[in-house]
Amino acid sequence: MNATGRRYDSTSFDFRISYPSHWSTEEYDLPVHKQYDDEDETEMKPAKVTSPLKVKSLDLNAAGNARNHQTDMYQMTDESKDVNGDIVPAQLVVRRGKEFTMTLTFDREFGSDDQIRLVLQLGDRPLVSKGTSVQVSPEYMLRSRHWSCSLQSTKGDKITLAVLSPPTCYVGRWKLVVETWLKKEAKNKVDVLKYTHQHPVYIIFNPFCKDDQVYMGDEVDVDEYVLNDSGKIFTGAASQPTYKPWNFSQFESPLLECCMELLELSHLNIQSRGDPVGVVRKISTIVNSADDNGVLTGNWSGNYNDGTAPSHWTGSAPILKQYFQTKKPVCYGQCWVFSGVSTTVCRALVYRCSTTNFASAHDCDGSITIDNYWDTSGTPLKEYNEDSVWNFHVWNEAWMSRPDLDPGCGGWQVFDATPQETSGGVYCAGPVSVEAIRNGNVNLPYDGRFVFAEVNSDKVHWVLQENGDWRKIIEKNVVGQKISTKQPRKSTMSFWKSYMHKDEKERMDLTGAYKYPEGTEAERAVVLRANLYSTRPDIYDHGEEDVKFELRQKDDVMVGNTFDVTLRAQNTSRKLRHVHAVVTLKSAYYTGVVHKSVVKRQHFDFEVPGIRAEEVVMRVSFEEYQHVIVDQIGFIIDVLATVSETNQLTPLQDTYRLRRPDLTIQAPDTVRVGETFDVVIKFESTMPIHLTQCQWMVDGPGLGETIKKTHKELEPYDSAELKLSFVARKPGERTIVAGFDSKELRDVSGSQLVRVEE
Repeated sequence: MNATGRRYDSTSFDFRISYPSHWSTEEYDLPVHKQYDDEDETEMKPAKVTSPLKVKSLDLNAAGNARNHQTDMYQMTDESKDVNGDIVPAQLVVRRGKEFTMTLTFDREFGSDDQIRLVLQLGDRPLVSKGTSVQVSPEYMLRSRHWSCSLQSTKGDKITLAVLSPPTCYVGRWKLVVETWLKKEAKNKVDVLKYTHQHPVYIIFNPFCKDDQVYMGDEVDVDEYVLNDSGKIFTGAASQPTYKPWNFSQFESPLLECCMELLELSHLNIQSRGDPVGVVRKISTIVNSADDNGVLTGNWSGNYNDGTAPSHWTGSAPILKQYFQTKKPVCYGQCWVFSGVSTTVCRALVYRCSTTNFASAHDCDGSITIDNYWDTSGTPLKEYNEDSVWNFHVWNEAWMSRPDLDPGCGGWQVFDATPQETSGGVYCAGPVSVEAIRNGNVNLPYDGRFVFAEVNSDKVHWVLQENGDWRKIIEKNVVGQKISTKQPRKSTMSFWKSYMHKDEKERMDLTGAYKYPEGTEAERAVVLRANLYSTRPDIYDHGEEDVKFELRQKDDVMVGNTFDVTLRAQNTSRKLRHVHAVVTLKSAYYTGVVHKSVVKRQHFDFEVPGIRAEEVVMRVSFEEYQHVIVDQIGFIIDVLATVSETNQLTPLQDTYRLRRPDLTIQAPDTVRVGETFDVVIKFESTMPIHLTQCQWMVDGPGLGETIKKTHKELEPYDSAELKLSFVARKPGERTIVAGFDSKELRDVSGSQLVRVEE
């Protein structure tokens, strides 16, 4: 009987697999272990035997344990066939801090003189002193928070054992050895037989266990951020957030094996594998290849001829499988790809999500400000401008307690695999507490100053005067907008989804978790507190001006159409003000790197009466921007406005993004396992030009391999259609993700949920 009083009967475990065994005989000085009998079994009579039990087979009850541990979605927990048609037995995947069972079959009946011990080993040099070699013998009951083992039942030549790992157990692939010997009264040497199991035991984190650091306790969050194998990564601009559907596919084979191998390749100290802080920090290192031959190579140049364009990826599985096979970095990734792969690795081991910060700052010098340099004509001084603001940046969050920090710093933690700046000498970032960022406690580990600057720094504009002096103007409330992640699929927001824009239906706004409302006393106090830990704590010594400027653009303008850039000037004084403004439109990558420095530039001179507002408009046609479209159809708008009466000088900068058309996917809502079903994907161009080098990419975890197909050239405003057939392989919710790319328009995507039933 186990600790809860539940009886285990070996007849209930009918998932038995026999493997070839490896035997060796060694001489050991061993203590005598007390043998406990099942109180309801017939008392065992002493067996007159002279040799230890020999294990004929070991059944790890992979399927039954997987259901009990909620790991049955992992494909490797089912028996399968390899590429040669050979049977691959089911693998055991369990969560730490929760018991699992195994059934051993011996060459004879289990007797009172028979002794047994399980040895679990991790790493190349397992040691008892390091906790990487664990020895457990059957006890009367399991001991919580410790490695322990109990005898659940005996029946002839079979016994069933329950094994419990501690909630701090090291995550990894554990080798399992069974040792048997005969009890002897004299303390002389005894013969020990060792049986080494053919396959490892996979032990992962446990968000369901209250004693595990990653315990979540919220069923809605666990369903979305642990058990969901697809999601949406938000991109675009703050004024028009949209999303890329992404298949994380963490349950597909051999992704868990690949993720375990990544931990081994990362050279993470094995004793740190029980601590999610150390694990996620290593994940943020090994997912990029900047300094450790990791998974992905970043490329923001626009030239991807020797690899795959970042916009072509629709999921993590092809990337991780390629890396697993070649052990070479995969080309290429950008922030959402790094984040998507990081999410897959985290959910495989197990936790969380991708998070997008719009108007995301990149502070290069630790000043916790974004410094822009200008001359008096409104021209940026490129030789000084190192800081930047990306249209959006995608990082990750993981949920964990932080016993290494002050109380209140547990919960969601930011980490980032995109190689931006080094931390501890390597390209990684985090984990850093979201709550600590919200309160300006940026001195806590790891990389608090950098993350704070991303979400809540001010822009500081340095304008070179004719006499050689630098004039400083501080612009607030421009960095860190609409911080977003996917709405949980069981969210209480579901009721309101029918009233929301399609992109907003799926978006959860996290801005309030990262900072207090912009412009409030609390938010300003936090900025000043964080600034105390910066390289420039003396930066805030400015005064206010009496004309407020604001950039406005219309949302939801589809690529191919004309759009307007509107500058609004609000005079807060009672006197007339004369304004001169220079408005410049640039095409840019989402990172803020300029592609075309001047798409259009226009000068405006206008008057603003006292306590009034005036607007000027710059209109941009498709013909003016069609040849400078880059991956995310993004633009940067620069404004330099001067007020003649007060000598006020106000620089402004904003990002803008045009919308792409969406793919529509027609598929049945529900299918059955083994059933073939048809899918129709449609694309309609909104552009008055030909689209060339067209290509489809379609992916569906548990439905089949990633599909790539070319398509003929499209006429202006033309449409395209792709018809496919899938076979449902495994029950559950499966997401079909499709992408359409062309030379003139990249990264058009769509998704459709299909429920697969038994």
